[in-house]
Amino acid sequence: MELLSQSFTFTNDKELADFYLNNLTESSKTTIFSIYPQMTDPFYQNSAAVIAYLQSFVSQNVKIHALKAIRSLTMDGRE
Repeated sequence: MELLSQSFTFTNDKELADFYLNNLTESSKTTIFSIYPQMTDPFYQNSAAVIAYLQSFVSQNVKIHALKAIRSLTMDGRE
């Protein structure tokens, strides 16, 4: 989502936070809304808080493996 968000222009921090939240699966939204009720305005208006919270679930190993997979990807399937 981080790379995708760079393709758009957001007028304020709340729009960026909404972008991240709206691109979650329904079960992820249910989980985050149970932890941070939707009426908790400071959390939802601060994209840094939303992004940091979501990134806390991503293992560094997942990032490393994803980068390796992307770097070894070729168009015709050959190395």
